[in-house]
Amino acid sequence: MGTITRTIANNLTSGLGAGGGGLYTSIAHFQSHFDFTITTSLTAMDFGATEYISDANDFSIDTDKKIVTIANAGRYEINFTGQARVSNAPTNEDDWSQMYIYAYKNNSTFIQEARTEFGPISKIFSTAENSTDTGKSIGACSFIYQFAANDTIQWKVEYMGDSTNMKMSNRNFIIKRLS
Repeated sequence: MGTITRTIANNLTSGLGAGGGGLYTSIAHFQSHFDFTITTSLTAMDFGATEYISDANDFSIDTDKKIVTIANAGRYEINFTGQARVSNAPTNEDDWSQMYIYAYKNNSTFIQEARTEFGPISKIFSTAENSTDTGKSIGACSFIYQFAANDTIQWKVEYMGDSTNMKMSNRNFIIKRLS
């Protein structure tokens, strides 16, 4: 039984090297549960609550907790989830917003959009019959991207319509170095 267990364990861990054939070589996870109020369209999203970086030689985050620097060139798997919501009841049925979440490389190069199953991260229509937390929508994406050394990545929120009560909460941003 011991030989079989060792063989299985060796087979499972043999692909974890830096050659790109394994699962990943290092990981960074940025997670925030506090509300991020959207005040300006295309503002960078804040990930300031909790962070985990397995290798500081691969990743760092700026002091404002919005921009992640990727130190080494290579293939990276990116995962993002976030909840868009309206925190208070809009004043009338015409107040609504669409929110889009975009990943940008080096502040200006668009690389990916976080989407729901049906399109933009949300079409949050007013529901005046509810007083709080109306119109929730989850946006997510997962993709693989080739970064150069010292590239940065950040997520920006764009909105259309009434942004008075637009917020993002439960944000998770995970980066895995594949090679």
